[in-house]
Amino acid sequence: TIKNDCEDVNFLLMTPDISNSNEIVNWLASDRGKVINLDLDWWQPNERVIGAIQIDGRGRNYDFVLKTLHTNKGTYEVGDNIPLLHYESAELTKSKINSKLKIASHLSSQILDINSPIIVLASRINDTYAIAEDLYNASTDNFDNDEDIKLLIRFVESELGEDFPLAKYLKRRIAIHSSALPDEIRFLIEDLMNNGKLQALVSTTTIAQGINFPVSVVIMGAYNYPFIGPMPVRDFWNLAGRVGRIGQNNIGWIGISARNDNDLLDITNYVQKASDDLLSQLVGAIDTALQRADEDFSKWLFFDERWSAILQYISHLRRQTQQLDEFLSQLEQKLQSTFGYRQLPEDKKQFLKENIRRYARSITVSDANKSDETGFSTVSIRQMIGRLATTNLTPQDWQKEQLFSEHNNSMRELVGIMMKTYEIRKSIEDIATSGQSISHSSIARLIIDWVNGRTISDISTRIFPRDDQAIQKITKALYKVIANAATWGLAALQKMPTSGIDWDNLSDLEKKKMTNLPAYLHYGVNTDEGVLMRKNNVPRSIANRLGHHYKQSVGENNIFNVTTSDISEWLGTQDVRVWNESIPSNSKLSGEDYKKIWKKLNGK
Repeated sequence: TIKNDCEDVNFLLMTPDISNSNEIVNWLASDRGKVINLDLDWWQPNERVIGAIQIDGRGRNYDFVLKTLHTNKGTYEVGDNIPLLHYESAELTKSKINSKLKIASHLSSQILDINSPIIVLASRINDTYAIAEDLYNASTDNFDNDEDIKLLIRFVESELGEDFPLAKYLKRRIAIHSSALPDEIRFLIEDLMNNGKLQALVSTTTIAQGINFPVSVVIMGAYNYPFIGPMPVRDFWNLAGRVGRIGQNNIGWIGISARNDNDLLDITNYVQKASDDLLSQLVGAIDTALQRADEDFSKWLFFDERWSAILQYISHLRRQTQQLDEFLSQLEQKLQSTFGYRQLPEDKKQFLKENIRRYARSITVSDANKSDETGFSTVSIRQMIGRLATTNLTPQDWQKEQLFSEHNNSMRELVGIMMKTYEIRKSIEDIATSGQSISHSSIARLIIDWVNGRTISDISTRIFPRDDQAIQKITKALYKVIANAATWGLAALQKMPTSGIDWDNLSDLEKKKMTNLPAYLHYGVNTDEGVLMRKNNVPRSIANRLGHHYKQSVGENNIFNVTTSDISEWLGTQDVRVWNESIPSNSKLSGEDYKKIWKKLNGK
């Protein structure tokens, strides 16, 4: 309505929990901006309470309570204790429930209800399995048959192996969700949750960034992101906003596990900060940098990953501005216009300006171009170029038959460089298990097996023999690390002048095939037509075979000239016979099942 009368008006819609809206408006529009508060009594979500989960009592007689720290209505006050569970002569003594994870797991297991779905959060992928196992043991499989649940179970067993625990959990309407699962399976899990077919979803904290379905309760065994620290305010409120929505019958609550008074103080401060002023990430990054004020600015990203994005932005601006003096002037103007800079005191502003100016003077246009093309900082670009030069890779080493062969050391050399590159080093190191590092050779073999189509079960046996958690470790390594960090790293290494690729003498088709190689890592296939199928949400287990049918249909030379809609139309018109001919021998899915999954993933 307002837009109809005032065509040039602009709006920034914010959560009502941000208290410094006036400061943000002043930053965006100086004296022209205004804050408009809408008090709509007819639009009010159900009551939502945020609190700390504590255990009061001793021995076998104790209570689980939710200590209120924030609420959006007046039924409860901050400081109130809301009773959750009461025990007399409990099987477990209070002292046995002695960790945040155990508090979250035990409470969740006692409130399972298909009519009131819950989310349980843990910071580590391994913890999601531990919690889900507890919930599985506390639940029953007394549920009506559901075709969507049964289809997903068969899909999980076909893609990840019959021993993958998610298949078992789903039988009791419990699921796990993390970056260690394929995108397709995560999407189907979210679809089940959105349609009320799960009673519990156990997830890592990163689900807060993308959650889009209502729940009654969120129980947080942790609120930290791995390697980063506490969940950012925006993610916390995105999660909180899904609890206590309109249409939900009961009070919605978010509980954060607290073992003792120290935990309670930390949680109280965190919730207070989440409800406080909106602060720029730059403010916190400067505070971290000041702890190492004598370090060179280019090394700050090794202590705080937030600087990587800042360094990349500086490179982006350098690429657009050829003259050094003009570049430095524009950079300072851009810096001064940021919200974070405005929030800094004068001494920190000066500290930041001096260090950024010194770093900016060292950037060449060539460095800036490479940084912009790859998404890596110029610091990492220079290191990549130098390390690649020592490998003496040749154009032959980059042929896919050589690159993804166990008889060639090229992939091992490239993995070694990735593991020394800051932006992806932590992710690749995360493959390590039980505190033990994993060798470059093992990671290279993992990549080669993945690309060449080995099953998850086979890969897990090869990489982690005699390990009961092998499949869980492999899915984490593949879907969290290889499909993302290693793909990014390989794509960047290809662009370095010392890569060994003779780009100038490649034909256009050869260049397309070369630049498609990182997609092999991302999708776990070894043909260009397989990549096309995976981009169109065809499951990995049939992508190469179905892609072969497509290549025969359109011709090999047209593989790089087709559009997504062309492929989608072709897939939609193929009868079940073509899908059946693409099924691997060990699959529990029929061709009709695969096509049904493909349709779900594409919203058909």
